[in-house]
Amino acid sequence: MATLATRRGPIRAAILIQVAMLMVVMLGFAALTTDYGLLLIRQRALQNGVDSAALAAGPELGDPNTGAVSMQHVYDYAAANRIPVSSVVINNGPRDLPRTLKVTSTDTVATVFARVLNPRNRSGQVSASAWVAAYPVTKAWRLRPWGVNYAFFNPENTGAVHFNEPATLALTQNTDEVPNGLGDNQTFINPLDLGAADATGSYTNYIRNCSQGYDQPMAVGGRGNVVIGHPGSLEDITFATAQGVKSGAQSILTQAGASAYQRDTWDNPGDSPRLVILPVINRLVASGGANSVKFARIEGFAAFYIEDMSGNEIRGRFVHYSLKYNNQDPNVVDPDSYNYGLYTFHLIDPNTK
Repeated sequence: MATLATRRGPIRAAILIQVAMLMVVMLGFAALTTDYGLLLIRQRALQNGVDSAALAAGPELGDPNTGAVSMQHVYDYAAANRIPVSSVVINNGPRDLPRTLKVTSTDTVATVFARVLNPRNRSGQVSASAWVAAYPVTKAWRLRPWGVNYAFFNPENTGAVHFNEPATLALTQNTDEVPNGLGDNQTFINPLDLGAADATGSYTNYIRNCSQGYDQPMAVGGRGNVVIGHPGSLEDITFATAQGVKSGAQSILTQAGASAYQRDTWDNPGDSPRLVILPVINRLVASGGANSVKFARIEGFAAFYIEDMSGNEIRGRFVHYSLKYNNQDPNVVDPDSYNYGLYTFHLIDPNTK
């Protein structure tokens, strides 16, 4: 009969084997929880990073001539925030919208427990991708009552606008003025009556629309309440416009003088009141005789950064600008409306790609 002493050896060996097996299982669970947790945390951080890097492509994405600028914004943001970027791909066709940009990133994460189980598992890889798209704007709010002629933006009709360069908008009451008759980056604009007209001799609504923007949305292709002209002389219109732009207590430049906007510039406008949205209008449609009301068809919207006003001239720059995606017919593409530098811009759900 075996004695207790002779049994202890096998019992201890069995216990050691069980403990060793249990340690392997525990290391497996530790690797599954800890290392997987580390990978998951890094993957989420990486996804947030590439989302932000893709969005940094910014307003230029909608312009086929600035694809390189969009891509550089991605790399600059990624470098500043230590986000590894594997690739940036942009579809940059001549006139096609939506235009998309894809950012892909891969990173290596050192493991803690998995390497104990297998030396080859010293690290794990995570990856993330983000797509962004620029769509033409089909509807906009806070329009200013200054109609910019469509021909000014259309190269086929001798368009003479260059984005990001000094531009001049000259007020006129004469709807027969040649829009490009002033030279490059200069055009005539017509005052527009948005919404309910002011009483004769009153400019209250017009001045408010100049300084605050029209408080109803206007759509591409619609006439609606867009009436060309306003009662009064050019001198009266110029004075009223100056009240809304420069000299009034609630004027655009008065608002822009607040300290919160001192950092905003034309190439980084932020939420500066100087950045205004203008309707781009096509040929006027008369509804009758010589003295009839004349309507304007909206062909798109332009972003204009106001720097000053002198006489009947509003001075600033047309800039590329993106509005937040608002789910307004995002798949309806108007090949003309992107020319004006105003786009909707949003992330695409990567699960749909």
